[in-house]
Amino acid sequence: MLSGTIFIGLKQWERAAELLVNVVTYPVKDGAVSKIMVEAYKKWMLAKILFDGKAPSLPHTTNGNAARVFHVIGKPYDVVASLFESGSASRLKAEIATGTEIWRKDGNTGLMGCILAAYQQHQIRGLSNLYRTISISHISESTFSAETGSKLATDEAVEGLIMEMISRGELQGILARSSNRRPFLAFNPTGPALTESRVEEELAAAMGRIKRMMEDIKATDHLLTHEKEYLRWAHKQKKLGDANSGDGYAGEELGWSIGPDDEDLMAA
Repeated sequence: MLSGTIFIGLKQWERAAELLVNVVTYPVKDGAVSKIMVEAYKKWMLAKILFDGKAPSLPHTTNGNAARVFHVIGKPYDVVASLFESGSASRLKAEIATGTEIWRKDGNTGLMGCILAAYQQHQIRGLSNLYRTISISHISESTFSAETGSKLATDEAVEGLIMEMISRGELQGILARSSNRRPFLAFNPTGPALTESRVEEELAAAMGRIKRMMEDIKATDHLLTHEKEYLRWAHKQKKLGDANSGDGYAGEELGWSIGPDDEDLMAA
């Protein structure tokens, strides 16, 4: 619960949801749901909305009785999730305003502010399923802000919002201007092209991981072939296998034998 809350503070919604779901699906007996589980459900619901842009479904591993409790106590959150996915901006704004005291008591006022801000952003991202390029004026006409309950006042405001989303890595695309100087958004479904310096950074990071892996392999190899406790155990197993080859030790024989140097090592 604490780890999930920390990632919410960092606005890393996916990681927060991954941690909070562990609380939501915690095994319970006879539907004895704890207060912490209910609190985690509410925050998990909002984190999932902010990441996926739609109302989430509880994992199949959730206790049936616990799921019913979550839906009863967390009903206001379920309503917000439904409105975020398929309701109007004005209705979502009104619902969140109505539940102000609920969000305050639950410590989720800040998250609800993020929900309002994210509504139009998810609408803009959703346009990539329909268009490769789209004019800013069309985006301005077809998307709405839940913070105001209506369209943004100007095309420039929409263009500014899109520029912020692109700079934060929340939208894959570029802003450009047509021959008549009208701005438009070109979606890039494959993601941004990496710069040469970024490629070098990722290669260096990969080489670092490989180097650490090789060091771990060497350490493990040393442990299995030179540590006297392991050698003593392996020697004992081979002797048992030789003495009871007919009906005793059923494992495969080791492919090596203890030499004089190894005996000295064991006695060290």
